[in-house]
Amino acid sequence: MRDEERPWSERFRPRTLREVVDNREALRRFLAWVRSWRGGPPRRRSAFLYGPPGVGKTSAVEAVANDLGFDLIEVNASDYRTAKRIETILGRASSQIRTLFGRRRMILFDEVEGLSGQEDRGGVGAILDLIRGTASPIVLVATGSPEMWEDRLSPLMRVSELIEFRPIPFQDVVERLREICREVGVEAEEEALELIAERSNGDLRSAVNDLEAVARGRGTLTWEDVYWLGDRDRKGEISEVLRGIFSSKSFDEAREVLRESP
Repeated sequence: MRDEERPWSERFRPRTLREVVDNREALRRFLAWVRSWRGGPPRRRSAFLYGPPGVGKTSAVEAVANDLGFDLIEVNASDYRTAKRIETILGRASSQIRTLFGRRRMILFDEVEGLSGQEDRGGVGAILDLIRGTASPIVLVATGSPEMWEDRLSPLMRVSELIEFRPIPFQDVVERLREICREVGVEAEEEALELIAERSNGDLRSAVNDLEAVARGRGTLTWEDVYWLGDRDRKGEISEVLRGIFSSKSFDEAREVLRESP
């Protein structure tokens, strides 16, 4: 797939720390924790990154790994719920400091909040065992606030460096949207970008998705174009909406897709 055909949330995803938007204190603490591995495993062998959706948690891990030359092994924790699967897939990788090509390893468990209920306790225990014996940094990422899953994930939180990511400030969201518009050649009214940012509630990924929904393939973007986007649910419907927009044969047809979306 050509770069210009990729979804904007992927096309403009941060690749380096310089490109990560805001959350500087969280980034500073995470970077310090990763660098603490230079002298061998530190007291806390895992970092637990948490916060609202779309604020750069996973992107920060990928950017740090890229900048510092780590080979990142990325798994969705909710897909590896049993102890056997985790040990089979990651047991050897966690015990090896470097790859065959000499690169250091980092292991990322994304969406650990997806581990829930009795059937997942073996998975939590297996991750805990990996942390205790790992020779490589292990990063856990959870979306939401601790009270949502603390009772289930407290064993992992107790042994980890806890790092909170906060919603992206309004002006930072606007500035990132402005940069994307320049990159794709869209002349956008400031009020249009501000309306998208306001509705995102600090969720930068949601803001970029909304910008793409109303601006892809266009040369200009006005406040009126954004207004009818509405205040849709931002967690389940956006991908379906975008698919409908991309398959539309006209601007009016694309607008109808959005009007009919939840």
